[in-house]
Amino acid sequence: MASQGMIDRLEEFTLEGVKSTGKDLGRGAYGKVFTVKYLGLVCAVKEIHALLLDGVSPQEKKAIKDGFIRECIRCNAIRHPNIVQFLGVYYSSAQSELPIMVMELMDTSLNSFVENNKSQIALKSKFSILYDVSLGLSYLHGHKPPVIHRDLSSNNVLLNSHLVAKISDLGMAKMIRADSKQTKSRLTTAPGTLHFMPPETFDEIDPVYGTPVDVFSFAGIALHVFSEEWPTPTRPVKKDPKTKILVGLSEAQRRQAYLDKMTGGAAVLKPLIERCLENEPEDRPLIEEVAEVIEPLKGRWPKKLARHTMVCYGEKEK
Repeated sequence: MASQGMIDRLEEFTLEGVKSTGKDLGRGAYGKVFTVKYLGLVCAVKEIHALLLDGVSPQEKKAIKDGFIRECIRCNAIRHPNIVQFLGVYYSSAQSELPIMVMELMDTSLNSFVENNKSQIALKSKFSILYDVSLGLSYLHGHKPPVIHRDLSSNNVLLNSHLVAKISDLGMAKMIRADSKQTKSRLTTAPGTLHFMPPETFDEIDPVYGTPVDVFSFAGIALHVFSEEWPTPTRPVKKDPKTKILVGLSEAQRRQAYLDKMTGGAAVLKPLIERCLENEPEDRPLIEEVAEVIEPLKGRWPKKLARHTMVCYGEKEK
């Protein structure tokens, strides 16, 4: 059982009368996403896989439940136009061990949008989307203590029909891990999407999850948006053609092919994105600085007339 005090807090935003629509939006490592109706409003919900609670000790189960409730309480306190709004929770049945999170419904993921609109996305739209993400992160990092997303990628930046970008899946990986040693052992050291994770998160002894983690991930999103390709890094070493000795590569060098595609108007952001990809966390800029650099760019370029295909939650597996 979760702590009674935690359960009492959860009751503050438990919704009544939520009805399933039967529409499945997608499935992931931690759960599935589908739609419901609440007071006539169609919403997205995320249900954690019940299997994550199977085969764990009572202490671990309590840790997972308490972790889930803590994250619900945290999400309930977050209000920002570039963060997907948490609306509350409900129970699918009286036997449910964990409630289901109810959230604002968006139209598509950034990943799906890029995949379905290659060579059609206006530069102004790209700058605007990245600016929205930087504003959302600035809000999270400005909390005391800062809220660190830890799993930021093009899959959990969502867009509405007006191409307003909002960050989703706050704390999902952290929520599942809770304080459970058994649960942690099932997961990789890096908490998020590997291609968007900085080197400090791969330290098996003492992984660090400060706000620079999200800044690095933001750079991965920028590379995806500008190159319109999933930013897969090369191997961390290469062989010197003369000496035949293996030489270590920086994180920026591992993504050089995508940086090289930041041409034309996008080239103005290239030095900043390279700084966001620095190996050492302290060498990366604050996300507030990133937002300040992008803000004047989003209104500078003429809007390209293009038909943007909105495919709801249709991201491809990577």
